[in-house]
Amino acid sequence: MQAVLGSLVLLQYAINYSLSFLLIFAVLKALRIKTNLKGVVLISFLVSIALIVPYLLILAGVQIYLPVMVWVSYAAALLIVFLLVYAFLDAGQPTALLASLMYIVFFMAAMALIVGVFDLAISGLYKDPGLDNLFQLASDSMSHKGDSWKDWYVSHGISEERVSSFPFQKGIDKGRVVEIRPSGDVLLGDVVLYRKDASSTGYDILARIAGIAEISDGSIIGIDGSMDCYTESDFTGTFIPWARSQNPTNTSFRLYMTKADDKNETRQCSERIAPVIDSRIIGKAV
Repeated sequence: MQAVLGSLVLLQYAINYSLSFLLIFAVLKALRIKTNLKGVVLISFLVSIALIVPYLLILAGVQIYLPVMVWVSYAAALLIVFLLVYAFLDAGQPTALLASLMYIVFFMAAMALIVGVFDLAISGLYKDPGLDNLFQLASDSMSHKGDSWKDWYVSHGISEERVSSFPFQKGIDKGRVVEIRPSGDVLLGDVVLYRKDASSTGYDILARIAGIAEISDGSIIGIDGSMDCYTESDFTGTFIPWARSQNPTNTSFRLYMTKADDKNETRQCSERIAPVIDSRIIGKAV
């Protein structure tokens, strides 16, 4: 994986450099600006470096919020163009500004296509027959500061030994990409990705399973973990009838309480919403 990713980064650097060099050279010739070959080489080199910084960080194992880094690298590339066109090519002349603007337009149009192709290639590295998708966490909801996140589970009757066996003991930092695999048998403590609502129009949520209610023929036959602020009567009187109305033919299902590791209560109790029905679970984070 790392070797292939490294090869893609080097290939994209070569494409960026070549594209930058050819475009700036062509623009300068078209506008009849005196061509400083060293300046063109320097611009192309710095622009290509700026545009692959996010991929270099991924290769180095640095967890970042990739969309932000991509925009930062683009901004750096634009600044480089403006500064170096003036410094090395035709300082102070209006045509230098025009040249830089033309270069930026052409270069970014070409890069939009190239980046799209490379994003597909890099995403494809993570794909295998059992993999549903990838998910990048855009918040600090699963970040850990020490082991304090475990206290909630222990205070709600779950043994320390069991909590210590939960996956992602070190949390999931903002910006980290995790693999989402078919859920199979969801267990207490698993980190799952699920649809916000049954319509599939809401955003997806990554959270840890804090409680599981096993339902059969309209009745609770087992509870694992914590129902937090809810009671069995809440389930039998409200949540189970609601869940059965979603799919009247389904008499056996599970309802899940979910919790972000940086919060002191489940999402269901903090927002006063229904537990997550098992049909909305997309998969487990691994």
